[in-house]
Parts: sequence; structure tokens; C-alpha cells
Amino acid sequence: MKKKTCCFTGHRDIPSGTYQRIFKKTEEMVESLINKGYQYFGAGGALGFDTIAAFTVLKLKERYPYVRLILVLPCLTQTRGWSREDVEIYEDIKSKADKVVYTSQEYTRGCMHKRNRHLVDNSSACIVTIQHPINAKERKPRKVPGSLISGSRGNFEKALPVHIGNNVLIYTNVTICPGVTIGDNSIIGAGSVVTKDIPANVFACGVPCKVVREITEEDRIEE
Repeated sequence: MKKKTCCFTGHRDIPSGTYQRIFKKTEEMVESLINKGYQYFGAGGALGFDTIAAFTVLKLKERYPYVRLILVLPCLTQTRGWSREDVEIYEDIKSKADKVVYTSQEYTRGCMHKRNRHLVDNSSACIVTIQHPINAKERKPRKVPGSLISGSRGNFEKALPVHIGNNVLIYTNVTICPGVTIGDNSIIGAGSVVTKDIPANVFACGVPCKVVREITEEDRIEE
């Protein structure tokens, strides 16, 4: 099951001007993975990108009814402090999910990490749309009004779309970083961390992922 499972991670604050673009790119990526044999998609139930990811899977289930949305939630009180509208959206997604897993019953300091660990440990692919600031001053934690976690970083992280081309082969345990594009027909080796764009028609692998060589007609198995 792990070989057919993908999880998601991304920031909770999605700028309104980028929402539709990220939704579209996420849909393209999820559909690409479905066409590669992925069937199970795990989301953490948080605001922002988790919500986009869940809606994306639910939308694609209309065309691929065998696809499954699995919600992996950190605790029973995850929505504490959320707006009424956000809670209603959360409950709607939960009612439509194929499976709901709680990694903890009560909120604790480590319950979010436990949820995240569960998602990663049970997946062979992860769609990531989060980018943390490099500037040290921007990384300095600050308390955000209404935040449940002391020292929240607020709005300093930003979400970036990723794009996977047609007929791309991605082997197991590959991490694709925000803003990356992988060109058509390329192959990404197992365990790679893709930090920069990969052109079309190449084999690439490594940490960080680099182009090893082009894929040519000489690679044909059938004559």
C-alpha cells in the first residue's frame, strides 16, 4: 500500500491571489501520480494546503472512483479556535473522506509531529508546497494573535506550486521541493531530493537531484 500512497505538506496561509493556481497545479500533480499507479492520498486536515489537497483528491475521485482520500488527523480537537466557516469546510471534507485516522486523542505539544510522521512513514511520495525564509530575521518566531502554538512563525512561509510533466516516472521516497518543474518523459531515481527544475527526457537522481544523462532511443528494451 505504501508504494501507492502519497501525502501532502504545505503552509496553512495561502495567499488569496495564488489559491486557484496552486489548486490547478496540485490537481495536475495528483492526476499524474494516479496515472502512475498511486491510489491512496493522505492529508493532515489542516487549513491552507491540506484543505486544497483534500478538495483536489475529492474532485479527481469523480474521474477516478478507485482513488481514496485518507485524513490523518492529529487529535479530536484539531479545529479548536478555527472560524465557523473553516470548521464547516473541515467537517464536510471529513464526511467525504474514505478513511479518518486520529494519531492522538488529545492535543499535546507533539501531536502534530506524530501526525506528520505517520503520513510520511506510510507514503512513498510527498507533494510539498512550502518554502521557509532564508533570511534569519524572517525566521525569528513571533506570537501570532489567535495561534494555539506559542512562537508561531506567522505568515513568513510562502507556498509555491510544483509541476510534473507528462509521462514522468518518479521512483519511491522522492521529495520534490516547492517551485520545481520536472519536464516530460524524465525519470527521477529513488530517494532523490529534487530542489531545482529537471529538464525533459533525462534520467536524474541524487541528493540534491542532478541530471545523470539524457534518455535516448538506445534505451529502448524492445527492438
